[in-house]
Amino acid sequence: MKKIFKILSFVFISVLLLILFTIVGRYLFIKILDFDILRKSSYTGLMQVWNSGGKINFSLLFCFLIWPSLWLYCSIRLYKYGFWKFIFWPVIKLYIHYTKPKNVEEVHVNIKNLGGKDKNLDEIISQKMKEKGMKSGDTTTIKNLRQQISTKIEENGGE
Repeated sequence: MKKIFKILSFVFISVLLLILFTIVGRYLFIKILDFDILRKSSYTGLMQVWNSGGKINFSLLFCFLIWPSLWLYCSIRLYKYGFWKFIFWPVIKLYIHYTKPKNVEEVHVNIKNLGGKDKNLDEIISQKMKEKGMKSGDTTTIKNLRQQISTKIEENGGE
């Protein structure tokens, strides 16, 4: 069942990208090469040139070869990255950008040696704050320090 779901999701992504590549490709082929990839008359004209011994433009031939391989490559990459992750990526980035406070800095405390087990948590925090040169009224930094130090003490089997 899981394989069927993966195959169906890949087919869904490929079809959506095929529609997108067809629209964009048609526009580019018309503007750059004066060839409409969705009209039969363009192909019959190309076939008449070929049958009469004429040469086909190399750029047109190159585009016919590169466009499907580019579509397949993008389909595989989008399938591996995740379709919904790709769709909601701009929304998530905007949310993070607007909700993250601009004046709050992330304080990272390296908690290698806390000064032994003989000190309690409040003494360790006050010592670290003095080392960092912080004010005692900075509550968000105190909460971050307290949380980091208490998790480190719990990991080391402290009190």
